[in-house]
Amino acid sequence: MSEETTSMKKVILQFFIRHWKEVLLVILSVGIFFKMQSDMNELQKAYESAKESYEQQIEGLQDIHEEELRARQEALERYETELERIQEEYQREIAAIERQIRRSERELESNHTEAPQEVIDEIVNQFGFEYVE
Repeated sequence: MSEETTSMKKVILQFFIRHWKEVLLVILSVGIFFKMQSDMNELQKAYESAKESYEQQIEGLQDIHEEELRARQEALERYETELERIQEEYQREIAAIERQIRRSERELESNHTEAPQEVIDEIVNQFGFEYVE
């Protein structure tokens, strides 16, 4: 068996000597293949990490967006409440002005019959008209 083993070693050695370039090429190809696999795994990990980061950023942006929508809704509700209050106050003021105008008209009417010269003087002073008889 030892002769067989020795002759086998010689055959293998001669094969490697004759085809050392091809053998080296196969060994380098296998090395490059495993290096590429390692790089692909690293790229996959980096991709997953970036994907997770982007998903977290998207969730954060969605939370911010929801908060902005809530704040906007609250501002709109405050605006509508304030607008109603202003409109009610406006209506009250208009009613008060109309009452004051009616009161002034009644006073002028009663003063016109009782003291026409005072009414004339008030109209001249208030509106700047010139009274002509």
